Amino acid sequence: MQNKLNHLSIGKILLLVSVLIITVSLLVSNLITFWRFSDTSNEMVEETSSEITSQILLNYNNYTDNVIDIAHFLELEILLNTEQNQMDTLEAIFQNAETVDSNVLSISLFSKEGDAVVSTIDPLYLNDSIAGDAWFNRTFEEANMFHFTSPSSDVLNTNSSKRVIHMTKTVNYYHNDALKTGALTMALSMDNFESMAQGANLGEHGHIVFIDEHGEVVYTTNDCDDDACESAAYANAMNETSGRTTIEDVDMFVSNTTLNHTRWQMVTFFDESPTRAIQQTVLITVMVVLSLSILFAALLSWAASRRITKPLNKLKEHMLTFEENTFLEPLTIEGQQEVVVLSETFNKMSEEIKRLVKRVYREQSAKRKNQFIALQNQINPHFLYNTLDSILYLSEQQKNDDVKQMVASLSKFFRLSISTESGVVALSEELKHVESYLAIQRIRYQNTFEYTIDCDASLKTFKVLKL
Repeated sequence: MQNKLNHLSIGKILLLVSVLIITVSLLVSNLITFWRFSDTSNEMVEETSSEITSQILLNYNNYTDNVIDIAHFLELEILLNTEQNQMDTLEAIFQNAETVDSNVLSISLFSKEGDAVVSTIDPLYLNDSIAGDAWFNRTFEEANMFHFTSPSSDVLNTNSSKRVIHMTKTVNYYHNDALKTGALTMALSMDNFESMAQGANLGEHGHIVFIDEHGEVVYTTNDCDDDACESAAYANAMNETSGRTTIEDVDMFVSNTTLNHTRWQMVTFFDESPTRAIQQTVLITVMVVLSLSILFAALLSWAASRRITKPLNKLKEHMLTFEENTFLEPLTIEGQQEVVVLSETFNKMSEEIKRLVKRVYREQSAKRKNQFIALQNQINPHFLYNTLDSILYLSEQQKNDDVKQMVASLSKFFRLSISTESGVVALSEELKHVESYLAIQRIRYQNTFEYTIDCDASLKTFKVLKL
């Protein structure tokens, strides 16, 4: 990994680091924002569901409280009027109580044997064979408690087709001066009960399930009428007052409360689908904004890195070219201050290098010239000594012509050598110099070699180093 990073350019590293930092920052901030939004929206769902559930519960508690208050009032009236054997008065009180609360359809007092003592139901339609019914017997088995049956047809009034809830409670009454125990029974209309449930704003798929103390479904606002449905199963399994679940692929927030006096559980299922849809929309929006932000950040990072690296690349190319050609024009770069300072420093360094190169060149040229002159100075005396020895020898041998020719060639040789201070001469002059040297050498070595000098006339004007 380190090696791969080392091979990346500065621009790519700046782009990669910038995009990485911005991506991580945006991702973290957007996730935190989405998490807070989701958490807040879930809390709002819980608060809304709790408020709606509380309002529904309040309505149902008012519904049952009114019935219970009437029952308590009638319990005293039953004891008082039956003791005085005022059955007509008691029936009138029943009828008056029935008109006070529109939820009450009928009020009856039954003996323990199931015989009607007083009732607001027409005797022609009064069902007095209820002694074997389970709901009636449970009233005496659990005395002094209010009992509410599941909605059903009115079993007391054979002329009624309405669905009702029967509320029963054991009461004391007098019969033939003897204190007896009977059952006060009130048939309650389902109209208000259903309207309160149906009117609850729990969302498109939201609903309410009522479950009795035995875990059986009492009433539900959806099509779930048996204990095997998902809502009833979840409600029976709930160990907490609230929770979340999925019913028929719909997310629900569930609240569990108990109705006063009834021992019924009221379980509300609040449809969270709109909230989930909003959360999903927000998530998609966040991801789109995140992607666009990363793309925009990448473009800005690319532009910023290019602004930095473009002059650096220009400086790099100039440096590479400088390796091949020292004598380049100074580089002019516009950009970040640091890069400008770096280019100016490089220009100063390159100018110094040029100056040093020129100085070294001059010093090397002077050195070579001095070495050449020194070599000449070493060659000329040695050549002169040898030539003079040869002349002496020739004079002793009485070879006057050779001595004359050698002295003439030697004179011409040295005259050409000291004729100019310049290090360069015309090729024609240098050929004369060479011819004088060869003439001397040919005499010294007694004509043991022959030589010819062949040179194009057009070349004789060219300058060459003087030997």
